[in-house]
Amino acid sequence: MTTQQKTQSNINWDKVGDFILSFFRSFYYGIKEFKRFFKNDKIHKVSLFAAFNLFVFSFFYSRTLHFFAARHLNGWPSFKLHEYLVFDVNQFVLGFTGLALFYLAFIFFLGACYAHRKKKYQNNLNMLGIKNGNGDSPKVLDITPCTPGRDKIIVQSPGIPKEKYTTDGAFNTMNMAFGGYIESIDEIVNKKQVEIFLNKKPLTKACNYESVKMELTDDDSFIVGQGHSGVVTQKIAELPHLLIAGTTGSGKSNCFRQVVMGLLDSPGRKRIYLLDLKNGVEAQIFKDFPNVYISKEIETAVSLLKDLKEVMDDRYKFLERNRRNQIDPLRDSRDRIIILIDECSVLFDKSPANPQEADYTAQARSLVDSLAKLGRAAAINLVFATQKITKETLNTTVQENVEGRFAFAQKTLAGSLNVLGNKRALDIPKIKGRCIWNSFASYEEVQVPLISEKYILKRAEIEIENAKQREKFPTREEIHLRSMGRKEEAVIDGHKEVKQNGACDG
Repeated sequence: MTTQQKTQSNINWDKVGDFILSFFRSFYYGIKEFKRFFKNDKIHKVSLFAAFNLFVFSFFYSRTLHFFAARHLNGWPSFKLHEYLVFDVNQFVLGFTGLALFYLAFIFFLGACYAHRKKKYQNNLNMLGIKNGNGDSPKVLDITPCTPGRDKIIVQSPGIPKEKYTTDGAFNTMNMAFGGYIESIDEIVNKKQVEIFLNKKPLTKACNYESVKMELTDDDSFIVGQGHSGVVTQKIAELPHLLIAGTTGSGKSNCFRQVVMGLLDSPGRKRIYLLDLKNGVEAQIFKDFPNVYISKEIETAVSLLKDLKEVMDDRYKFLERNRRNQIDPLRDSRDRIIILIDECSVLFDKSPANPQEADYTAQARSLVDSLAKLGRAAAINLVFATQKITKETLNTTVQENVEGRFAFAQKTLAGSLNVLGNKRALDIPKIKGRCIWNSFASYEEVQVPLISEKYILKRAEIEIENAKQREKFPTREEIHLRSMGRKEEAVIDGHKEVKQNGACDG
């Protein structure tokens, strides 16, 4: 036999070996899928039930075939039950073999589908060109369906950090290659593995606030939006501060309103202070809510921030006296204070028109910086809304304490980098209300719910009636707190008086 013939023979045997290996691998994958489908904890019961069915149905299957064959060949004789139930070994073996082959074919089909998906995902990973120091590429180990259209992909990733998958280029390439949306990428350090959550379900292009508000079950929470895996909500206490950034027409103003309304609709005791120096355009619709206080001028805004700074200092003294490390609004009978600043660039403008405004701006920056750094333990949270983020519009020290970000479409790469630290806000689809929600180290594309003015005004009327009843019939706790002469109650009463005077003037 020549060398060429030997080489040809080896190549053919290699192909045969690969085929046989793929064949048995498909059965192995099929058994895994079968177990996963019936849940691992019930597989032994399912296996016994399947075996019992195989024997029973083999008997009836073989007898039925024989019966109809006999009727066809012998002129359709009358049906006799005792003849139908006669056991015939040859017929039973035939029926058993047929059903067994059907079961094996079904398992093989499950395995082949799984192997195809696994190979497809592996090819998609190979497209990224990610390798470790030894030149090894990541390897897909397992694919687990979580919900319809949503998969968890386990990847063996030795010596390849999570950051290599989350760079802008790799992340966008993965989204396109996988034909879906990468929800998150988590690292399993001990096993040198990475979990990739892939969602192929398309994201809705419209979402109504009233249809999702029932998700607000946690204290002091708000609706983030409709994500690929459902409605996303967030407790503001966990952040502790929030940023809403987006250009004109992106949906930033609607987001600001629905965040305020979500905080008002969610359970928990709270007071909300709105600082809107654009003549109160966005905040005006909330003026009738009893626990919402609005400031439309820089002078009153600075005065308010000073008062809240004193409240924060008073709370720290309370924590020290009671040897506690954090205010609990329910336990400590102190409302959560949420300060929302719309278009914060106006408040923090470093080039004011006159020296007096320059002094107010400097005070505002200093007060907000202090509240941002120390507010968490005192149950004081800040929400900033702005069109763009720079050092001039928001201090770097303040930005470092912001762990929740709504990033709407940005027109420039620099704008996206300033908000998220990557270019994802530049690639957002041109759909109003669509944004990237960034909390801590996770990024998720969401559709922010649209809220109507009619709903806000209707809710304000209800809250006004409730407040009137509380004024007529105050609880013992409210009477006790007013008699204590705390700084908090003095600030509340002071702003209530300003609010009532403003209402009379209007």
